[in-house]
This record gives sequence, structure tokens and C-alpha cells, in this order.
Amino acid sequence: MNQDSNKSSVLPIMDALSPLDGRYRPKLAELKDLVSDQALTRYRFRVEILWLDTLLGLSEVQNRIGISKTDTDKFKSIISSLYFDPNYPEYAKVKEIEQVTNHDVKAVEIYTQNLLRSRGIPTKVLAYVHFGCTSEDINNISYSMMVKDSVKVLKDSLDNIISTLDILIEEGSCVPMVARTHGQIATPTTVGKELSIFRYRLVSSIDYLSFDIDHLKAKLNGATGGFNALMVAYPDIDWMEVSRSFLLERFGLNQSKLTTQIESKDSLCAVLDSLKRINSILLDLTRDIWGYISLGYFGLKLKEGEVGSSTMPHKVNPIDFENAEGNLGIAISLIEYFTRKLPISRFQRDLSDSTVLRSLATLFSYTLLSYKSLIVGLKKLKLNEGSIRSEFDDHSWVLLGEAIQTVLRSYGDESAYNKLKELTRGKNIGKKQIQDFISSLSDILPSREIKKLQGLSPDTYTGLSEKLAKIRQ
Repeated sequence: MNQDSNKSSVLPIMDALSPLDGRYRPKLAELKDLVSDQALTRYRFRVEILWLDTLLGLSEVQNRIGISKTDTDKFKSIISSLYFDPNYPEYAKVKEIEQVTNHDVKAVEIYTQNLLRSRGIPTKVLAYVHFGCTSEDINNISYSMMVKDSVKVLKDSLDNIISTLDILIEEGSCVPMVARTHGQIATPTTVGKELSIFRYRLVSSIDYLSFDIDHLKAKLNGATGGFNALMVAYPDIDWMEVSRSFLLERFGLNQSKLTTQIESKDSLCAVLDSLKRINSILLDLTRDIWGYISLGYFGLKLKEGEVGSSTMPHKVNPIDFENAEGNLGIAISLIEYFTRKLPISRFQRDLSDSTVLRSLATLFSYTLLSYKSLIVGLKKLKLNEGSIRSEFDDHSWVLLGEAIQTVLRSYGDESAYNKLKELTRGKNIGKKQIQDFISSLSDILPSREIKKLQGLSPDTYTGLSEKLAKIRQ
């Protein structure tokens, strides 16, 4: 790269107010065309022209303004071509209009009328742009489409996380490890089973997210939700049905039948709550993996030229998991505020939700950024089976205490727990002590149980862990 091109790539980052548009911008390319202000303008434009297209399909409208079927088909063809043309809307022109109107939705309306006029659409048809709508009618549909499209991108990354976990689960399916409860050694499990838990939780929560997306609601019913102006203009049209079919057929959205000026955002909050659960599961995963790396269960594959520490050359830091943890925390905090704020509006409308909704871009960006960091981190992991097994050598035989006292209980020994507590708590005992203790139980246990317990070893005392690791949903 020459010096000039390098300079041009650095300068936009140099004065970026947010790391999302600076340091992290190259990692968020998939969202750029979905959550930016330009993207929001595009969604609004599409809602405007599709609503016009719907109105022109109503015979009552055609008859009143006196347009033939031929003219109607011609106008609808022009509208359709603009919908699919990626050159429209022209963002810069919309923003020029907004400098005058100081109203972003009105700017889109005026731009749409100007564009259609330049394509030969007559004034009597242009009057139906934004017909019977309040700005919220356009905005709530636009944001709903932004959410649906953004979630598709997030789900692609979630699929990548799951497929990467599958590889790690397979590698660790038969590898026993010491489980920890309260941070202390507990009973044996397997690496595969512990990772499968996160996969299982993720898939279930993604199913809920898909359900909530499929049930996302929107409204197009006027200034306070009663279709007032539309009913005065065309009292014989079933506007509730027109609105319902418009939302469902054009955008795949369900109709909110009862609203104020704004759609209540309850269904949007359901989507965000599902996303928060997913992010919380992944936060749990990042912290556990970080801990397993610290314990030596996993190592990190080396990358040529990468520096772990500026002063300690030997270090390979789990930075991808730490980045994921930090960005997941930001995303979760934003979601929690959104879901507290968005369902609340004074009387029939206040504007405090507007500035909040503009930060959907931030919420989705930090979420995607965390997913990408996690994917990179998971793909760097290498299983240290030797290190995992060595921990059994350090702590191993006390881990059988649970099994022995449970078998004793099954034969009615009410003091079983205390016996094993006295034998094992705070002590570093080995195979011989355990075997001798088991042999001393012949007055309580039949010989077959003695033999079974003496055949146990810490690395085989994993229950159904290997079978559980194979569960996919």
C-alpha cells in the first residue's frame, strides 16, 4: 500500500467519534447497509412508494382521480422499478431537503414526490404519497425491517459460532475434566459435555428469537391509531384490512390492531429480550473459556507477527474472548435500556423514543462485533488434553467421594455423607486410601457393589457426559 492510500484509510478513523465508525468499522461491513442513516432513509423510501402502490391498486382511488387501468399499470410499473433500483433514494438529495424541512420523514416524502414527478407521474397521483400517514407509520415499519434484516446478519454469525462449537465438542467429547462448582473441584465431566450445554442453550434461544421475529408487529393507522383521516377521505374502504394486508404481504409484519400514534414496541422488545438472552449465554461462554484457558485446559494457536504483551514476549493473551465479553456487556446494557424505554410513551405520543431508536445501529453493531471476536477466539483454541488429565493426578481420588456416599445411601446408610466428609475433606488422598475405605464397607455393601466401586477411577466417573455431549436439541 502506498503512503497516500494508507493515509486515506487512517484519516476517517482518526476523527471518528465512535469506535464503531473508527477502529471497528471494517468488521461491521455487513451492517453498514442495514443500520446507517442512509439505510433508514432507504427503508422509509420503500415504505412510501409501496404504500402509494397499494393505494393505486384500490378501485375507489382509481375512480376518484380518474385514472384508467392502463395508466394505473404504467404508474405501478414505474414505482416498482424505483423500488428495485439500488440508486434510489439519493441520500444526499434527501438530506438537502431535510436542511429545509428539519424533518427527516417529510424530506423523504418530498423527495419521493419529486422523483416520481420526474418520471412522469401526474400531480393527482403524487398527492397520494404519504396519504393518510403520520411519520410514525413510516418509521415503525422502517425500523421493523431494519431489525429483521439485522437479525438475519446476526443469525449468520450465530450459526458460525455453533458450527465452531461443534468442532470443539467433537474434539472434547471423550476427554474427562474436573468440573468446578463455586470455583472448587467437584466431580468429573467431559469437555464436550460442558461445551454442549452452551450449544444447547444457544439453539433454544435462537428458536425463540426466530419466533419473535416472525411475530414482529407494525402499524399504519394514522395520527392517533384510529384511521381517522383515511375514513373521512374514503369511508367505504376497509382500512383495517388494507393496512393488515399491506404490512403482511409487503413486509412480512403482523398488524398491531390497537395503537396510539406509535406502535407500542412490545413485539420489538420481545425480539430484543431474546437477543439479550443469547448475548448473556455467550457472555457466560466467554468467561468460562477464559477461565479454562487460565487453567491450561485450552491453549491458543499462534499467529505470526501477533503480539500478546508489549513487555512479556512469552504471552499469548485471550484478547478475542475479552473483547467479546466487553462488547457483549455494552450490547446487553443497551438492550436493557431499550426494553425499559420503548414500551412507554406519554398519552398518545411523545418523541423521546425517536432518539433511542436511532441507536439500534449501535446495539446491533456491538452485538455483531462481539460475535465476530468470539468466533475468532473459538477458532484459535487448541485442546490441551495432557494438561486436563494432569489435574486428575493432582486431585483425582477425592472426586469419587460423591459416588461412594451415594451408593452407601442407597443401602440405607444415613451417615454416609459424614463418613466421606471425614475421609476426603481438606485432604489429598490417593487410590490406596480410597480402595481401603471401600474394602471396609463390606458390612454395609454387598460384594458386587464393593467390586463396582473399586473398579471406578476418577477419569471414568463421568456418568452420561459422553452421551449428553451428543445432544443437539
